[in-house]
Amino acid sequence: MNSCDTITVEELSDNKDKYHILDVREEWELQKGTIEPSIKIPMNDVSKRINELPTDKPIIVVCRTGARSAQVTKYLASQGFSARNLYGGVLAWGKFADPNIQSY
Repeated sequence: MNSCDTITVEELSDNKDKYHILDVREEWELQKGTIEPSIKIPMNDVSKRINELPTDKPIIVVCRTGARSAQVTKYLASQGFSARNLYGGVLAWGKFADPNIQSY
């Protein structure tokens, strides 16, 4: 299975309180803007820090454009988490909901 469950920026905007947001970008990328509130764990650290993730709500995984977060979403699903990937990533969120997020 190559695909993962996704959510659009419109769906997330309408239901943001129903999810935890996991931002898997690197520290320098977070300076371009984030979706708040979010849990910030770089992609390469997720498996080591998986016990920090809450299980009371589904997790929306985000990165710049959605490629890295798709990989993390698949990994989390394989570990029993309810996880979805934000289609288009933080850049799509910035265009739709937060003009303060900088393109890079």
